[in-house]
Amino acid sequence: MNNQSIYLQALKQDNIDLYKIVKHDTNIKGYWIDTQGKVFVDNIEVYRCIGYGAIFNAKKELFNQGEQAIFYIEGNKAYIEDKQGNIQVLKDKHTLNIKELKQDSIELLCRHFGGCTVFKNKDCYTLISWIK
Repeated sequence: MNNQSIYLQALKQDNIDLYKIVKHDTNIKGYWIDTQGKVFVDNIEVYRCIGYGAIFNAKKELFNQGEQAIFYIEGNKAYIEDKQGNIQVLKDKHTLNIKELKQDSIELLCRHFGGCTVFKNKDCYTLISWIK
């Protein structure tokens, strides 16, 4: 099964979480590393899209606003899709709960996995990374 088939199968599901970069402060941060090793951070909001039409319209709107790539989760898989329609399927999820968030932990996850999402909870942080 190729990436496009996996993607189309995923979009037939009911709930897809789309991670959107926003300018205001949030309790979810997306960290990623570029090819030169520089770590970037984005404020993230998660939007629940129900069905193919909702995700299609949300993706179209984000790309029209200038996003070069988007990240979304369906079930136990994550997807990175660029503006040209290339899709990377991430099947292996790693989750870590920690009390204290340290910059070197973020940098290590970014170097090893290419990025991570950090959720600030009431009494801890949840770090999630995905790999192929």
